[in-house]
Amino acid sequence: MKRSSKVWLGCKIALWAVLLLFFANILRADATCPHAGSDRRLLGRCGCWVQRKLTIENAQTPSWIWSVRVKRFSMRIDPKHPHLLLEWPARSHKLWRFRAGYRWDSNARAYIFPAIAFKKVTGPMKEYQLNRSTLN
Repeated sequence: MKRSSKVWLGCKIALWAVLLLFFANILRADATCPHAGSDRRLLGRCGCWVQRKLTIENAQTPSWIWSVRVKRFSMRIDPKHPHLLLEWPARSHKLWRFRAGYRWDSNARAYIFPAIAFKKVTGPMKEYQLNRSTLN
């Protein structure tokens, strides 16, 4: 057997082991993460450990948000803690929302990471509305 085929076989075995661990964690998903609420975490306990290490507690509210609006499509970026928020209208007075990166949680006063979500909601994300009286 050539050396390159042995290396390739080792890479395939390692890849399958990582995929097996990934799927095992998806099946064991739980809501014991910091500031989790009622939703489940994709990577289970491993995802909670990563989130616990990367969450910024006792942070200040976002003071500057880049906002772009094109027709009915809205995009907001928090430059201090990389975050992307996209919202666009759906039927029945709802919005589609996609967000990725850090997420500001006003109840916990923390930036939570990693956060990714795609869902239909009833209104825009309140934490990222530019209301200067609430940002102090």
